[in-house]
Amino acid sequence: MAVESGKSAFQPGDAVPRSGIYRVIHGKHRPPHENSFLSGEKFPACQTCGTDVKFELVRGEAQQSSEK
Repeated sequence: MAVESGKSAFQPGDAVPRSGIYRVIHGKHRPPHENSFLSGEKFPACQTCGTDVKFELVRGEAQQSSEK
């Protein structure tokens, strides 16, 4: 699933482009799971597999209109 940046998968150290739920896919030590991240944060390295982890957006936060 692509997001505004054009990337479909992110690595540790990349900035989170959109707040939401991301699938976390580890190298080999555990099955994929989901976690929430806020826009502007950095995706973290895994304590076990380090940078052998990637993140894919599952559900982005609904975008709010700036008009009132």
